[in-house]
Amino acid sequence: MINPKNMGKMMKQAHQMQKKMGEVQQKLSELEITGVASDGLVKVIMDGKQKVIDIKIDSSLLNEEIDMLEDLILTAVNHAVIKSHELAEKHMNDVTGNLLGNIKLPGM
Repeated sequence: MINPKNMGKMMKQAHQMQKKMGEVQQKLSELEITGVASDGLVKVIMDGKQKVIDIKIDSSLLNEEIDMLEDLILTAVNHAVIKSHELAEKHMNDVTGNLLGNIKLPGM
């Protein structure tokens, strides 16, 4: 049987964690993460929620085949997504104290 005092304490802790997670979500949306390809000739900038903010392509690549340029853009996007996921996971672990272990939260 659950002690009502413990239940109240658990609810308060859950509410505090939910508030902190909301703060982390806000912080993630304000971050800028850069993914790069070909030693920085292609850069993709996204926020911590994986929204692409900007793409930079060095003008020296404009004479290249379109297939190569597309591949470099994909590489830079994927690099930024990986970095963003790692950063989001770190921020969430800071809030949860890694309470969730390796459980992945939807949207994180």
